[in-house]
Amino acid sequence: MEPNLLVRRMIDGHILYSEAVTEFKRVFIQRVLRENMGNKTRTAQILRMHRNTLRRTISELGIKAERCLPQKAAAVSLLQRNS
Repeated sequence: MEPNLLVRRMIDGHILYSEAVTEFKRVFIQRVLRENMGNKTRTAQILRMHRNTLRRTISELGIKAERCLPQKAAAVSLLQRNS
């Protein structure tokens, strides 16, 4: 969705600034965590924030952050176990 259109929809929907900022933080951090397979140290480095700040923010936003294998590696591992 085009950013201007998203902003217009948020304004029309009476979304508060604080709600918009909170949702952006949640989505942004979740995306970087996923790209780093749940590695909080690496995620904090990429976001240029202290690891403790990231952990606190994850907790405050209710983000479920688990370390995981890359999807491709997990799929190969699953296939190997089943054969």
